[in-house]
Amino acid sequence: MRSTFGACPQTGWCGRWLLAGLLAWLLATRALAADTAMADTVMPRPPELDRDVHFWVRVYTEVDTNSGFLHDQYNLSIVYETLHFVAGSSSRERERVVDEARNRVAAALRRIAGARDTPVSPEDQKIKDLWGVEGSPGRLLEAIDDMRFQLGQSDRFRAGLIRSGAWETHIAETLANLGLPAELAVLPHVESSFDPAAYSKVGAAGLWQFMRSTGRRYMRIDGSVDDRLDPFRATEAAAQLLAYNYRLLGTWPLALTAYNHGAAGVRHAVDTLGTDDIVKIVRHYNSRSFGFASRNFYVSFLAALEVDRNPQKYFGPIQKLREARFQEVAVPGYVSVSALERALKIDRDTLRELNPALLRAVWDGQRRIPRDYHLRLPTGGPQWTTELLSQRLKPGELYAGQPEARRYRVVRGDTIASIADQYGITAERLARANRLRTSAKVRVGRLLTVPEPAAGELVAASAPGTPLAAPATVGTPGAPPPVAMASAPVRPGGPASLVHGDVTDLYVVEGNDSVSAIAGKFGLSEDELLKLNGIRNRDFIFEGQPLVVRSPPTQATAEPAAAPVATRETQAAVPAATHEASAAPAVVQEASATAAVIQEASAAPAATHQASAAPAAMHETPAAPVAIREASATPAAAAVQAVPTAEGPAGTVALAGGGVPEDEAQREVREDAAAVATAHENAQPVSAAQAEAQGPSLGAASDPQQNPDPTDYGIAKDDTIRVAAAETLGHYAEWLAVTPARLRQINRMGSGRLVVIGRKMHLDFNHVSREQFEERRRSYHQNLQASYFAAHRIRGTEVYIARKGDSLWTVTQRFSQLPIWLVQEYNPDVDLSDMRPGTQIVMPRVEVVASGEP
Repeated sequence: MRSTFGACPQTGWCGRWLLAGLLAWLLATRALAADTAMADTVMPRPPELDRDVHFWVRVYTEVDTNSGFLHDQYNLSIVYETLHFVAGSSSRERERVVDEARNRVAAALRRIAGARDTPVSPEDQKIKDLWGVEGSPGRLLEAIDDMRFQLGQSDRFRAGLIRSGAWETHIAETLANLGLPAELAVLPHVESSFDPAAYSKVGAAGLWQFMRSTGRRYMRIDGSVDDRLDPFRATEAAAQLLAYNYRLLGTWPLALTAYNHGAAGVRHAVDTLGTDDIVKIVRHYNSRSFGFASRNFYVSFLAALEVDRNPQKYFGPIQKLREARFQEVAVPGYVSVSALERALKIDRDTLRELNPALLRAVWDGQRRIPRDYHLRLPTGGPQWTTELLSQRLKPGELYAGQPEARRYRVVRGDTIASIADQYGITAERLARANRLRTSAKVRVGRLLTVPEPAAGELVAASAPGTPLAAPATVGTPGAPPPVAMASAPVRPGGPASLVHGDVTDLYVVEGNDSVSAIAGKFGLSEDELLKLNGIRNRDFIFEGQPLVVRSPPTQATAEPAAAPVATRETQAAVPAATHEASAAPAVVQEASATAAVIQEASAAPAATHQASAAPAAMHETPAAPVAIREASATPAAAAVQAVPTAEGPAGTVALAGGGVPEDEAQREVREDAAAVATAHENAQPVSAAQAEAQGPSLGAASDPQQNPDPTDYGIAKDDTIRVAAAETLGHYAEWLAVTPARLRQINRMGSGRLVVIGRKMHLDFNHVSREQFEERRRSYHQNLQASYFAAHRIRGTEVYIARKGDSLWTVTQRFSQLPIWLVQEYNPDVDLSDMRPGTQIVMPRVEVVASGEP
């Protein structure tokens, strides 16, 4: 008899071998199922969202950017028509096709709603069947306003699958190193179709579509480098942001939604509905800013995950790009691209392709590649090191800094063309450097940046900046050390000294202190103390605030340098030994002695704020809506009281306390906000070009800044707020246009009491609206954060376990004197005023930005 297991009847080995194989297959299948179940647990796909996921799978696989769906924006199973455009047709023609379809469907919905139970035409019946039992007359009439057009994405998604091969290994390694789910690797499909050069009309850039304000928390973004355009650096930043969101929100559906809607927005949704269930939030959360893009971000991610897992099912065979390979070398000084081309014997196009983060100003010759920049080079050939590159560069090709920016103040009769002609450059270069059109009228008195002439243009002056004597002199010992803070921390309740040429005493405000008590303790009048610290309002002092209590010697005071105005003369040479920038750009070197020594401090965890009386050289950004670059003897008088009210002339913001120069980082925040304000939440592109400009395939969000700040700056129904870090009673009074005494009265606060982080504060809206107050408050914090992250970057986190005797002040001093608001952002649910032993606090690891470049 023939064995049922095969041709081995004597031994039965074949049968046993097949049985073992079957068991192994079953075990592998179960393991795969377990892995899939685990993935589904990490990234759950609730059945209630299946119709939404299916819609996005169709968008990603069935229709390309010459087609699209006319659909209901709330019930994504309702697709009225699939529209097809003529390839190459204009946006106006496509919009006409969409409008005609909208009108057609709207008329049908009105007919169906009015027909009640009477028969309708076959075409109308199809629409009626789509709605089923949900299609009541009232709902059908509402659906007229709920129609939306979604452009197809299949060609973009397929191209993204191909492109993803270049970076998928690095993305996988980055996620694994942070312990993040591997599924997050598909997010760039939703954000940019894996296009590292993607740039949306709201200002989001790169593979992961970072806004500048958020990107600066984790990446280098300045006048020479924009790491958002580097898929490797941007991946590392995105992983940090996603890990941060998950730590705050606790689930991946919420963390991913926060990538689009912002951490504070998602936390508000959770608090409003009392649930972290993504289905309930997507279906029931109502907010002006929680629109189509935010509602659909997680389901579009799930759809991208499904398609990415099964590319052949939807697109057939896909040949991905090979993994990107290169070598890196740290640049030994500030070097022009032309010098590197000569030294490396590598053409500019190759260098540009490998280094997408270097901005046009570098390739045009206006700026140099920064010192210590990790330049990517092709594999093969010499194994480059910094030392070898230094040897290959000529002594006159290494510089200690960037070319000094030239400025020109516009006079009557000037035009872009006439000014450009004066400096031997093209009108296009001058306009581009100032974000203007060549035909733009320039206002008399405006300061324009004048770029250096490029190759082929008339050179009116020799290249600015002084070349180093030899490569070996880069960073030569003997250069004056950067301005440094004293190693000993300021002690609460007593004076301390900080090093800044001469010694200045500081006193840290305690809980029961008052202006009069502190002044008396140090033999000063109240007016002297306030003037010494640049304080106009006595209610701008708070617990933990360092105050100057002794005037510095007069010789220590240095007037801030005026901004240079461009001339045709060669700029003065500066020896390399003295040209090196400070390694800590947060410390202002051109400031008065009074202003330059004050570091943020907090004597007790209950203190609400870290606004300093003299913010020009704080490790943290000044506690003011607008940063002051050129510090005066009493900068706080302008800074602390300043409240943005309206945009003034270029480079200036109109303030309640007078106009001051606008910080570059704060200007970018304002421009980001303006771009977002002009982007319609439900924008519906009709062409590939519009879709690329829009950014994400599902359209721009109302808040596409991925804003990591989880603080709710809203106002409760009873006209109260929760005090946030860096806020004082004086701030509230200024924003409300009331006196501090009025706020003390309605909050029953004695003259010695300070506001405390997390406590309720009653407000008076008799002079400004709730919206005005909220906008002023939010702008203040945005600018505060923008200025800080212009000089600092987050490199990771660590958990600190509070010990006996710890306070918020002592802890922040252990961690590079972190600003309290940043610690609060990472610990929004921890009562920092009650730091008991054993309390776990997540502390961001922050580094000073090495370049300090604008």
